[in-house]
Amino acid sequence: ILNKENSFVPKQEINKASLKFELDHKRGSLAAVLNVMSDCKLSLTKIQSLPKIETPWKYSFFVDLTFDDYDDYSKAKSLLEIMAEYFKVLGEYKNTKPSPPKGELVEQQIVIF
Repeated sequence: ILNKENSFVPKQEINKASLKFELDHKRGSLAAVLNVMSDCKLSLTKIQSLPKIETPWKYSFFVDLTFDDYDDYSKAKSLLEIMAEYFKVLGEYKNTKPSPPKGELVEQQIVIF
């Protein structure tokens, strides 16, 4: 839901973010980014890749993630800015959906093309 007016969410209430990044086309580059997210206690809730039309073998990745501690997220952002060829925060929000209890498995659908 979009808000027509600018709204401010205090940093301590932010627990969800949408990011865009581009990586080198080399083995393990996406795995390295995902490991940083995991090490910084970020939960990946969505990932989508789209090819860059103007650059063969280059992909843009769009991710949504949730987290409990903004400092963990901030640390991950700093690392991802270094690792990615291009990095942009598309938005930071307060997640309105409740998280599943810790340790509980969540059913996910994976589509392979």
